[in-house]
Amino acid sequence: MVIPGLLNPHQITTILTIEEQKLVEICMELKPRTYKTKKGYSVHIGGLMRVDIDEESVDSVYVTVWASSSVPLHVGKMENAYITLCLTKVE
Repeated sequence: MVIPGLLNPHQITTILTIEEQKLVEICMELKPRTYKTKKGYSVHIGGLMRVDIDEESVDSVYVTVWASSSVPLHVGKMENAYITLCLTKVE
């Protein structure tokens, strides 16, 4: 359960600086961003996390991300995922 104002060590915002928190803070209505991907690809959500598609039961998978428009998203091959995650940062 998430209660606004209470710190939770499992929240990603606890590892961000104040400046980074301001960038990812929701200031306006969120609009979903959807990507069509397949096995062997990753979706990078800023420099915060990545979602790897390493198994699938269909030809393609739709990944929808609800995040601040300041958070960059990138889809790429899993074999390049570590390098891309290290080079991506929230700007």
